[in-house]
Amino acid sequence: MNRTFSTFLWFYLCLFSFLSLSAQNSSSLPHSTPEAEGVFSAGILRFVEAVEKSRNELHSFIFLRHGKVIAEGWWDPYKPGLRQTLYSTSKTFTSTAVGLAISEDKLKLSDKIIGFFPNDLPETVSPNLAALTVRDLLIMAERPAGALTEAGLTGGGRTPR
Repeated sequence: MNRTFSTFLWFYLCLFSFLSLSAQNSSSLPHSTPEAEGVFSAGILRFVEAVEKSRNELHSFIFLRHGKVIAEGWWDPYKPGLRQTLYSTSKTFTSTAVGLAISEDKLKLSDKIIGFFPNDLPETVSPNLAALTVRDLLIMAERPAGALTEAGLTGGGRTPR
């Protein structure tokens, strides 16, 4: 993996980690000005203006540089302290982490899920659960059918989408 992509990915993973917290928690992080941390305020303003003109809807943002908050904001009706649900964003970071683990030969798409949770398996492992792979979970396919339900991972017998 090239260094630029690694740096880019690290930045977004850190940003994601902080955005997944309640915005209220940003007050516990050290704050600074953009210029003191080597960032032009005008660039941040251009970002905000571009977001407002785009078809994308942001609820909030927080910019960190050198571990310090240099800018943060919320669009109405969102506000600090309002917990945000991330839904599919979590899937993106999970699949990225799996991709990194694969690139480092720590796992394969064909690995069986039961191998990662030997102490958390049901007393009787069904053939469906035994066959469930990393690939099946990444593409959100319950192959073989019923594996997640049998393992008690779907909350009421529903397959997650």
